[in-house]
Amino acid sequence: MPEAKPKRYLRNYLIDARFQLKLTLYAVGATLVVVALLGTFLWSTTQELFRETESAVEARSKAAETSKELGNVALSQALLEKFNDPTFATKLQEQSTAIDKKYDAEKAAILGQYQQLRRNQQMTLWVLVGGLLGFVIFVGFGAILTTHKIVGPLFRFRRMAHEVSEGHLRLPTYGLRQGDEFKDVFESLAKMIQYLRDCEEGDIRKIQDALARAEGQAAAEPLTELAKAKQRRLDG
Repeated sequence: MPEAKPKRYLRNYLIDARFQLKLTLYAVGATLVVVALLGTFLWSTTQELFRETESAVEARSKAAETSKELGNVALSQALLEKFNDPTFATKLQEQSTAIDKKYDAEKAAILGQYQQLRRNQQMTLWVLVGGLLGFVIFVGFGAILTTHKIVGPLFRFRRMAHEVSEGHLRLPTYGLRQGDEFKDVFESLAKMIQYLRDCEEGDIRKIQDALARAEGQAAAEPLTELAKAKQRRLDG
């Protein structure tokens, strides 16, 4: 049965939480400034567009009112001209009903257009806020992931330097992860440790040669201890 992969949590990416969060806050802060400016511009632009659309809707409503009034005036004028015509009353009523139906249909269309405009305003607001907020969150997580690829190698460098300062010349058993930064620095540190190991190994060989020549003499014991100490540095 294959071994299950370990779960990855956000804390696994915070190797140096203080440093990474500080850089993330800088990135998020700069993003918030840009988002605020961009959001203000987009909101003012869309509001201006909605105001123009609302003005057009109001103009259409006024035009419908005017059209109804003109139609009624025309019917009143026609009624005065043909007041004695008994058949005209029926026609007048039909025309009046037609004008009212046309006006009601126009008002219903205008009301629907106005409600759609309001829905579009609300949708635009939510999309704008949600999109900008999502962008800020994306930048925050992106900053953490990016700093993880920087802080991870720095953590390795610090540990390697600490081991050298403690007298341990262990070569790293594995390299940096794929996508990590500073791979050239890591290779340089590994070469430095290898060089120090070569120097220590050369000194051990010289000491062993000196011990072979000084066997039984008083200087043999200090040389033996020195060789052991150098070997311990190589063994870590």
